[in-house]
Amino acid sequence: MSFLKVIFVAWLTFALCLFARPGLPAIAQEPREIYVLPSEGTVGDAIRVAGEGFNKSTADSDKFAAVFFSSQKATTDDDINEEVTRYKLVAEGVWLNERGEFDIPFEVPEALNDGAAKEKVHDGLYYIYVCHYLGNVLAPKIRAVAEFNVILGVVAIDPDKGMVGDSVKIVGTEFFPDEDIAINYDGIDLIVDRGETETDSSGEFTAYVTIPKSTTGQHKISVIQGENEVIAEFTVRPDVTVNPTSGVPDTLVTVLGTGFDRRENISVDFANAEVASIQTDSVGDFVAVFNIPALDAGLYEVAIDDGEEVQITKFTIVSSPAPPSPAPPQAPAVIEISRLAGHVGAEVVVSGTGFVAGGTATITYDGASLVSAAIDAEGAFLLSFHVPISRHGDHVMIISDGLNTKEMTFTVESEAPAVPNLLLGALIVVKEGNEILLDWEDVVDQSMPMTYNLQLAQDADFSARSVFLEKTALSDSEYQIDSSTSQLLRPRRPYYWRVRAVDGASNAGEWTEATEIKIAPVATMPDWLTYTLAVLGALFIFFIWYMIHRAEKRTG
Repeated sequence: MSFLKVIFVAWLTFALCLFARPGLPAIAQEPREIYVLPSEGTVGDAIRVAGEGFNKSTADSDKFAAVFFSSQKATTDDDINEEVTRYKLVAEGVWLNERGEFDIPFEVPEALNDGAAKEKVHDGLYYIYVCHYLGNVLAPKIRAVAEFNVILGVVAIDPDKGMVGDSVKIVGTEFFPDEDIAINYDGIDLIVDRGETETDSSGEFTAYVTIPKSTTGQHKISVIQGENEVIAEFTVRPDVTVNPTSGVPDTLVTVLGTGFDRRENISVDFANAEVASIQTDSVGDFVAVFNIPALDAGLYEVAIDDGEEVQITKFTIVSSPAPPSPAPPQAPAVIEISRLAGHVGAEVVVSGTGFVAGGTATITYDGASLVSAAIDAEGAFLLSFHVPISRHGDHVMIISDGLNTKEMTFTVESEAPAVPNLLLGALIVVKEGNEILLDWEDVVDQSMPMTYNLQLAQDADFSARSVFLEKTALSDSEYQIDSSTSQLLRPRRPYYWRVRAVDGASNAGEWTEATEIKIAPVATMPDWLTYTLAVLGALFIFFIWYMIHRAEKRTG
């Protein structure tokens, strides 16, 4: 019978192990905690770190700890000089009182130079680690973790509102001393008109920049120093200029607008009657041309209406001039153009004289009609257009009125766009069959719009044979691999993806670094298999018992 008891206990143990659930709590341990005050600051600031729950000093034995400042994230399962190699030892030999507590001050370091890897402190999230001493030897095991946010650089803009073309003063403080700075506007570098392009010995600078062409509303002005970027905002307001501001009826007037919304319909009214309508370009600019109507002399309002706000300026109609003298002989046709090279979307202003009076001037670009304008009674015209989406390089542009023809070459810029900034880190882990979202930041370039090419491959070198998925001309800065495609990816083997930007001039940028995707297999034991194993186990035990019982009867 003792043998049967052993068999029964074995069966009971088997059943309990089969149905037992993991995750039973471990024996409670007194937690170690550290507190940082304040939780953010800049290089050189004095901060305090207090801790509790550490080794306790006694009358016979003193206990000590050390405090580290690092840019690498780790846990209490990690070691200094193993998982954490970039750090500054900010406090050593810190005495722990009889309650296992400490409270010490230290200054935020300028550099992490005590570990195997060294780096300068920049803005962002840092970590404070505490380790114990074992006797007189510092143990590398991390015992507690806290976070500290480093803030570097303060920027003030004066004024912070204005128009395109305004000069803006930028004052920076609390930057690294004696180092270069760069200023950009919505991601595009700005030229410093005057002032400093590097900080002084106190980490300060003053610089003046000109607000570039941009749409109405808020825009980012960034000051960049090394890995640090400090952002302030500038609000663009619409602005209009009328030229000339006075004249007789039929005077040709040009209205220039900046700082309006992108691709917005504009109406120009003179004396409460519409005289011109036009659409703004991609940066909120427009050029409208009209002739002053036959009205009495006086001061009149010119109203520029974008559908939300109305900009008002003035024009003075003066008395009609004396009859003109006989017209001089027709001059040869002459073209003036604002630029012959630029990016997709750039504004080009074309004026001409000596053309057929009362006719129409037409511009074609690579054989396609682009824009036209009426030629006035003196044989002059003024028009503007924006460079259409076209490949980088030379393009043929022809200006003609049917009699006079001028051919020119316009060159579209060939500078490649920037490399996209991936938003999902160096490794993506996805369960087998799940959708996979690949995400990156928008790339801003002069030649918009921007599209993206994406590749998913089995090898990090993206050889032609290893490419599993390729997408081109993506308009959004993200792509989702649906489950019908992701279920074709084999688990437990790596895949790699990369992306590059292609601008409106067909300039392709560099590929991003290859980023790994791992497919995690889904392995679970279904309920029916669990119960089947339990039943089979019970039958097996019963069979053993039956055979032993039968054998005992025969021998008895």
